[in-house]
Amino acid sequence: MPPKGQAELAHPQAADWVTGTLGPDDVVLFQFHLKGCPHCQAAVAEFGQLGQLLRQLPPAAEPPPALEARTIAGLLAAAAADRAGTRADGMAGDRAGPQPGGLAKVIRLPRWRSRTGLLTIASAVAAAVIAILLVVPGLGAQKASFAFRLAPPRGSGQAASGPSGSATARQDSSGSWNITLTVRHLKDVGPKRWYECWYVSRDGRQAVSAGTFAVPPSGNGTFPMTSSADPRDFQSMEITIQSASKDGALHHEIVLSGSAKKL
Repeated sequence: MPPKGQAELAHPQAADWVTGTLGPDDVVLFQFHLKGCPHCQAAVAEFGQLGQLLRQLPPAAEPPPALEARTIAGLLAAAAADRAGTRADGMAGDRAGPQPGGLAKVIRLPRWRSRTGLLTIASAVAAAVIAILLVVPGLGAQKASFAFRLAPPRGSGQAASGPSGSATARQDSSGSWNITLTVRHLKDVGPKRWYECWYVSRDGRQAVSAGTFAVPPSGNGTFPMTSSADPRDFQSMEITIQSASKDGALHHEIVLSGSAKKL
């Protein structure tokens, strides 16, 4: 019987699970999470076979380190020799006309008939690079990074040795934010509750989930997540304990929070 969840709603870790790129600690945590998440179950069921095929592909072959330099040097040398041969043929023809029995070149590199030929090539390459930088979002631009220091909310009565955490958010070339969340001394909340990471807007009226997670018995863990929420607009991060009531309504308790600081 297929899972009742929707694969497109699966958490980001499901893709790493399918492709086999989760670390050993994250594998244990995701196995625990997978038991209670129908969306991740649906994603694993739908793409698991594709992931097996990807893992069976041979490793990419690395080209020799000097291949690029040798190739460019060879092309330039061949082009120079071709130009020199063309000039020599022209002068011989002017003096004595076509030579009988001469061998015709079958394959020839293009001849640049003006002195600005190499400059034209360089200009074309530079224009292509600039075009790529303009078309591909974020490529070549400095990517933004933010850090969060997470602590229990004020007035929670938590001791100094209580829960704590930190997170970094770095923007990739697609515009998404890759989050690395580290928590310490979180309690085990049992199988019917879970921890969730949220981005909260400046006015506190909007919240965007970055993902859910479960902590091991030690209460410590590091979790990779992905979000489209921009920390410049959603400047607060909250770690909550989520639970569902019998009528399906969700309830939460904030255990850690912190504000974004640009790196």
